Amino acid sequence: MRIKIINDLYDIAAGIKDIDPRYDTVFNTENQKFEVEAEGKTVLVLPYENLDQRALERVRYTRIENAERVLEDIEKSNEELERNIEKKRRDDVENELSRIFRLRNI
Repeated sequence: MRIKIINDLYDIAAGIKDIDPRYDTVFNTENQKFEVEAEGKTVLVLPYENLDQRALERVRYTRIENAERVLEDIEKSNEELERNIEKKRRDDVENELSRIFRLRNI
């Protein structure tokens, strides 16, 4: 079930509506998440347990006008993940080689 949020403590639902009048804020009881809908379709699932300023920032960030920025951020994040994976692989190989050399010298 989806419960439409009209009034909340910090007026976050109203702030989301100010960002785009088509937006409605709902609470999805099935996944226990707040969601933003436009014309009855989910456009964003908020990753927060509560409605607060972060929700407004996330809604603004994910707007289509910011698509280029979002894609750049995704690319940067993916590059960082790749670097971390590569570093872990190198560390694992170095550790294994060190272990093998120690065993040979015993």
